Amino acid sequence: MDRKINRQYLAPKFLEDADDTAKTTLSLNLLGRATPPDRMIAIFEADHHCKTFAWERDPKFSANCNILNALLYAPKWGGYVAQIYKAANILCKLWYQGEVNDKWNPSPQYSKMLLTQALVRMLELWQDGSLNGVCEELFRDRVPIILTQIAIRTL
Repeated sequence: MDRKINRQYLAPKFLEDADDTAKTTLSLNLLGRATPPDRMIAIFEADHHCKTFAWERDPKFSANCNILNALLYAPKWGGYVAQIYKAANILCKLWYQGEVNDKWNPSPQYSKMLLTQALVRMLELWQDGSLNGVCEELFRDRVPIILTQIAIRTL
């Protein structure tokens, strides 16, 4: 069994988590190694958000930011529009509820940076017509307001 685990995972004996999986997937894609997020989605996707660990129920802010970023830079990302919307929607909801603090990151600035990276990329794709399948209300109402609030709070 250990041999199978060693071949299947980069870090045997460690539990898979969405943050590390998403960051690794994003990094590989940005470095030019096409890495689809299918396994990440299969393990961490829930009904209304993505989980940090397979057994968790509640959404974690940074995990959903990292997953959204990984999805937006995935090869053939257009096949993940439903997951992109799901992650963006929960992030907007958590932002409006003031639930951006994360147990993994003591600085609220880090959470804001993660959200900004994902929303700016999403907005770029929407503006060039690539994200037409995602709810327009996100882009018309929520994303611009959130990005403005982040800018104001950072200054």
